[in-house]
Amino acid sequence: MYDVIAIGDFRFPGGTSAALAEELRAQAAAGYRTGLIQLKVPVLKFPHSINPRIRACLEDGIVDLLDPNASLAARLVLAHHPSLFTYLPRRALRIDSETRLLIVHHPPFDGAGEPNYDCTAIHQNAEAVLRSEVLWAPVGPAVREQFAMLGEPPPLLPHDWYNVLDPAPWQAARTGPLEARPVIGRHSRPDALKWPDDRESALAVYPDDPGFIVRVLGGGPFLRQLLDGYPRNWEVWPFDAMPPERFLSTLDFFVYFHHSRWVEAFGRTIIEAMASGAVAVLPPHFETLFADG
Repeated sequence: MYDVIAIGDFRFPGGTSAALAEELRAQAAAGYRTGLIQLKVPVLKFPHSINPRIRACLEDGIVDLLDPNASLAARLVLAHHPSLFTYLPRRALRIDSETRLLIVHHPPFDGAGEPNYDCTAIHQNAEAVLRSEVLWAPVGPAVREQFAMLGEPPPLLPHDWYNVLDPAPWQAARTGPLEARPVIGRHSRPDALKWPDDRESALAVYPDDPGFIVRVLGGGPFLRQLLDGYPRNWEVWPFDAMPPERFLSTLDFFVYFHHSRWVEAFGRTIIEAMASGAVAVLPPHFETLFADG
């Protein structure tokens, strides 16, 4: 009997896996027994390895990797991400559980109102796979608000399933500015939608100005193309080129603005930056989630 069984595609490279890994460590610290079931999502179309943070939890022995064909029991089942149930697997899982939640790490619609997935089909598939009622648990208000756009929304957990974070590993010693010039920066997975719409908007936020140092963890060809080459005051590293804890400790200001078509379900990188002691500078729509932060 497990306290928690978490179902997911543990190959996700970004915030979904980072959030899950943090939950696994929090559950272990609280004395809960947790098992993992791996399912593949169709959105990951080329080979990915298991996310290093999830792999570390397995190697540290704080969770068990379970056979999806086995008969299992748990007090709580957490299915991480709606795309797990885009299609039905070959057979239902055999898990006897008291409660089943679908953690909604991705909003139903993008910023232009176009659907990201079919909520009705996913809900039907989730209940077929888990063989009982499933409640949807949005990770923040930006996701929850979108369910009002649906004529018949799926049943929702009354409260949001916020990301958790142990701040201790992220805290950086700070007594004032880190360098002679202000250092602003950000980290995110390399995706054009994680950045402002065009070059002018990007440089308004992350300036081409020798009075500032701009540091980016998560660059790539898309970013160089957006900017028509990196400004001379920019320092850009690929995604996962260094631990985000170390990267954030080099920033005075964490500045995160994204594309108009992107809806940030939570913003895990933001709480990581806040935990590091960097000042977070954000667009106003994040206020409903982070308030005075």
